[in-house]
Amino acid sequence: MNSNLRLENQDFCFFGKNSSFKGEWNLNGPSFISGNVEGTILMNENSSLTLEREGMFKGKFLGNDFHIYGRFSGEIKSSATVTIHTNAEVEGKVDAVNLVVHPGARANIDVQTGN
Repeated sequence: MNSNLRLENQDFCFFGKNSSFKGEWNLNGPSFISGNVEGTILMNENSSLTLEREGMFKGKFLGNDFHIYGRFSGEIKSSATVTIHTNAEVEGKVDAVNLVVHPGARANIDVQTGN
């Protein structure tokens, strides 16, 4: 078996569908949430987080790119781009260099961009 394919050599994180997590995480590599997460996520500066359509995240995100397809409630501090995709629901505070809101997204947010 190729050693690069071994799980311990992979650089990603996945919170699976129908699972629930509470706490604080420091994540490295591309990360995905399909379940329910409550707490704080701190991303490595070169990593991105994707909140899948089935996913729910309540809490605080600190990191780089954040793609939201599901439901988010809380505070976002992004050193890059936050993208709220069609049918996503976002509530809270967003502080990001760039913010993209696609048609059909629902956002009830306090926004600061360009910092």
